[in-house]
Amino acid sequence: SPEQINGQLSFKSDIWAFGCIILQLCTGLKPFHDLSEGHEVCLALVVNQENPLQRAIEHNSEKCQTILKNKDLYALLQKCLQHEYQDRPLP
Repeated sequence: SPEQINGQLSFKSDIWAFGCIILQLCTGLKPFHDLSEGHEVCLALVVNQENPLQRAIEHNSEKCQTILKNKDLYALLQKCLQHEYQDRPLP
């Protein structure tokens, strides 16, 4: 989760992780799979405030069809992968 980069962990970090796992299960792709270095992922998360769901859709829309066709699944992932931890649902 973005806040984990600064050493802040909470149950909301687990919600982010849950969203990442669901994204990977549905697409076969790890979040930010196209970035090879850890600092690139940090840059994408902290500086660019990228959302792994939106990045996956933009870079691999064919692998995201399950998510795009299911509005409830898409909404769940959107909620779990909110950049600001306060905006994520409680566990």
